[in-house]
Amino acid sequence: MIWILASSILVAMAFIATFLTTGNTWDAAIAGGIVSLVFVIGFLYRITRPPTSSTQRRWTIAISSIVIVGTILHWNIMYRMTQWQYDTLHLIRKIIFHGVAQGMLQPEGVNTLGEYAAQHGLQRKSLGDVFRETTKFDTGDSAVVVGKEWGHMSMFVSSLSDTEVVLVAQDSITIDGEDSHFKNFDGRYGMTQDRLRITKRGLEYEIQN
Repeated sequence: MIWILASSILVAMAFIATFLTTGNTWDAAIAGGIVSLVFVIGFLYRITRPPTSSTQRRWTIAISSIVIVGTILHWNIMYRMTQWQYDTLHLIRKIIFHGVAQGMLQPEGVNTLGEYAAQHGLQRKSLGDVFRETTKFDTGDSAVVVGKEWGHMSMFVSSLSDTEVVLVAQDSITIDGEDSHFKNFDGRYGMTQDRLRITKRGLEYEIQN
């Protein structure tokens, strides 16, 4: 009874300590599993010592080895499946992000170029002025474009001049991009981000991360 109680406490401590350190459930489960394996091997050693007969010892060790190896293999399969599911869902989420971002940014660029090209006369406004007049910002000095949100995604103006407008689409939730060192517009690192550059010559779309 003391053996079971001690092993349970140590397994729980290993799980909790690893989870608090890494924040990863699988790392914590593996740490707890290793501690459990150590206690199982120790328990097998105790019950197979003399005066246990050699026949009982061999059968106990053989069956226990099959169970332990089978558990480890099953654990490994579960781990790989979990990682595959995570990677697949993450890829789908990124594809959705880039699709939605393109649907947000490109119409804005087309509208700005359309308004700019529709001007008549000699008093033609610059590309930046046209964008300012057709766009509503969060505040006077804000880069956030109001009314251009989709779920957790927002549109920002990263650069604005008479000849160029650069728009950025970002998600407020954590979606890792391809480059973990990429610096996002809002100061974070490694998140997905798309950019649209609007000039008099047309639109230049880029998946930045």
